[in-house]
Amino acid sequence: MFGHTHTNNPLKFVDKDGKDITIFYEPDGSGHIFLAAVNPDKGTSAFLSFGPKDHGASKIEAVAGVPGEFNFPADVLGASSLTIQTNPGVTDQLITLINQMNSGAAPDFYALSRNCTTEVQDALKDLGMDFGDIDPATFWQDLYDRFSEDVKDNPFKGLPYLSAPHAPGKEYGNPINLGMNYRQLLQQLYINQELPREPKACVTAGGETTCDQ
Repeated sequence: MFGHTHTNNPLKFVDKDGKDITIFYEPDGSGHIFLAAVNPDKGTSAFLSFGPKDHGASKIEAVAGVPGEFNFPADVLGASSLTIQTNPGVTDQLITLINQMNSGAAPDFYALSRNCTTEVQDALKDLGMDFGDIDPATFWQDLYDRFSEDVKDNPFKGLPYLSAPHAPGKEYGNPINLGMNYRQLLQQLYINQELPREPKACVTAGGETTCDQ
């Protein structure tokens, strides 16, 4: 799970000068929105990605509801992203929330009411990012209009014809300076969550074996 320490945790070796949340957008197919939260001070992170458990489920099936899953496959390097700097309290609360969601039972996926976009918005609602969108492209547009460094001074932002851009691997926000490629860091953190966790050391006492994680 995200938030746990790994022996190769890249957050152990970076400058500790900020806390970020990053929202990712993939436009392929019906689109996908997913989220990362990072706190270098504590070496913790979490990713929220929700989708249908059957990755081949059709849109028609998903409208009526299909089994859902967290840790849904996502393309960290190929998605466009928008990063917003936050304070430690907000980031820690978000990491805790995401870890709870990832470790619990996933709800059913409904294409028009409970999908990747609505789950991310629910997690971010305390930050004012619950726009009521159900479509990934619409949410990405709203997010871009309100938080992108590209359009913060644009008097025409928010107009329907001003489409939010997408470029694979492009960052449209303001990530913290960690002394390394931030996208590569996020990719490594994402990979770390998918790796099976192995104990660092085990001690046997009184017939019971305890292992550090």
